[in-house]
Amino acid sequence: VINKECYRYERKFIVPLSLSHNIIYLISENPGNFSEIYEERQINNIYLDTLNYDFLKDNINGNTTRKKIRLRWYGSLYGNVQPTLEIKIKSGLVGTKISFKLPSLNINQDINIQDFRSILKSSELPKNILSEVLLLDFTLLNSYSRKYFLSSCKKIRLTYDSNLYYYNIKNYNNINLYSIKDPSNIIELKYDQKEDNIVNKILISFPFRMSRNSKYVNGFH
Repeated sequence: VINKECYRYERKFIVPLSLSHNIIYLISENPGNFSEIYEERQINNIYLDTLNYDFLKDNINGNTTRKKIRLRWYGSLYGNVQPTLEIKIKSGLVGTKISFKLPSLNINQDINIQDFRSILKSSELPKNILSEVLLLDFTLLNSYSRKYFLSSCKKIRLTYDSNLYYYNIKNYNNINLYSIKDPSNIIELKYDQKEDNIVNKILISFPFRMSRNSKYVNGFH
């Protein structure tokens, strides 16, 4: 059982192409006084879902309770990586994430679900998590660049995602070399529920609309 205090807000904005070139200036001029805290890095995810795409359907339908399960690693798309299994759980407007380090895995164009299940079985995942994930299949791979910022009050995190690509990796198929570039860039604000009352100035100062946005859902459009 996850403590409800672990749930946080994640507010997303789609940045129009017309403003993408000016985005760092807009972030630096925001009343939140954001400063960059990490080096930009590439994030790669393989999403997993049921045969009926239940997680995808829950997200598309905006169900109050929904989740996403993905394999995440940083840096190059291909190579011997140290992946993390992440389970994102949403409840209404707030969400949380639980993560599990997995044994190293060689990501290449020939990877398939059986390779992944092999490392799952050699991992130290809790039994209930293992039994659920072993029933899932690969459905989508994406990759993007992320910049990280923190407000001067140290309570609001901001990430900026760009150069987002999607790859077909459905079920037992190999990674499709053909990728689709998403023209959207995305800003996301992340903060604890107790900070919701101090975020309004930050939200209204961005010249773009807050929006429901899921990279997982976008990859199927």
